[in-house]
Amino acid sequence: MPSRIKVDPNRPLPPSVGKEYWETAAKLILEHFYPDRFVDLSVDGERPDLRNGMVGVEVTSAESSISKRIDSLHAREYTYGNIEQRESAERQITKLGGVIKEFGLVHPIYNHDLDMIYSSVRKKTRKLNKYYQIFNENDLFIYSTDYIVEDEFPMILDGIIKSMSGYGRKFDSVFLCCLGGDLCEFNIRSGSYEYISGSHDAIQQLTIDARKLIDLKYS
Repeated sequence: MPSRIKVDPNRPLPPSVGKEYWETAAKLILEHFYPDRFVDLSVDGERPDLRNGMVGVEVTSAESSISKRIDSLHAREYTYGNIEQRESAERQITKLGGVIKEFGLVHPIYNHDLDMIYSSVRKKTRKLNKYYQIFNENDLFIYSTDYIVEDEFPMILDGIIKSMSGYGRKFDSVFLCCLGGDLCEFNIRSGSYEYISGSHDAIQQLTIDARKLIDLKYS
């Protein structure tokens, strides 16, 4: 049956396909930077989010509750609501510290908080041990809006490992994709990390490519 969802390429994505968009972007990023390891990952709404015959990847984000609320208000009431809903959403976004621009949404600046990453790891590791299909390789892909410098990666690796302690099954690798920054893989099996310096330009293009794929699918 054809999808009833219609996407306007000139407007923000409707909330119903937002999750699929970020999963598609993660698929493109992994396949681009690790072409021998991630091949033909599917985006099919299953758990975990991305998969092929050998690997499963869960996709999530490490954002504050305020950022998530601002995104939700902008994507739903402000973009697709009536006049009253738009005005109400704009007031709430402003009250939360966000600013609506002509070509996007500006979030407030928060204190540096790595615990949002560790919280996402703990939450998803708990689900890995209860709900997800298990593959030969099981990975976690996290989007972060925090600004992270390379000197922090050894500490983050240690924090991720501690966040998964106490669970029988752990993710093999955790990928941290800093929007506006770079990509880093924390390999839990080897206890090491790989920082892909200068990857932000390619990541930005891949997120644009993901939007084009969603537009085409729901055109």
